[in-house]
Amino acid sequence: MKSLFSYFSVLLAALGLGCAQEPKTELAKFLKQEYNMTPNAKNLKKLAEVPFFDLCTRPQLEWVDNNTDEYGLSSGENVPVDDDMESTYWVLLYGGWKLVDNEGNTIRESAGIGEWFRKADISNKANFGKLEITTQSYLLMVPEDKMEAMVDMDFPIKEKLESGTQPN
Repeated sequence: MKSLFSYFSVLLAALGLGCAQEPKTELAKFLKQEYNMTPNAKNLKKLAEVPFFDLCTRPQLEWVDNNTDEYGLSSGENVPVDDDMESTYWVLLYGGWKLVDNEGNTIRESAGIGEWFRKADISNKANFGKLEITTQSYLLMVPEDKMEAMVDMDFPIKEKLESGTQPN
């Protein structure tokens, strides 16, 4: 049993899954301090398969790796989206989430990987309650200034942002 655990630990490390790393952004440092959330190492090959980033070049993916933070969250956990996090983009890399109103009703469930969320884009913020993880998930946290920088550097994401699946 011990060797099986060691094998999976080595495999996860090789894939870049579940391996904690130091925060790369100021928001990630805030999340570590306020929410005890520690970012995971990213796997560029897997990142390239996510529809949001599938048209990015290797240098662009490396920029994303160096300027964003990835988090693993479990079913039932809430993604921090209030106050300092309202303008932060969350991109679903794996798993699922749902938007829940203040009464606990599901507004919408995720359509799949590559979907993104930013609370600042919700038109009816007064009724929005939380962004809840529905199954083991990995999310990329992109601060607003980093997303703007990607758009300014002509990353192939502008169309995806404009046709996003944000709720009304």
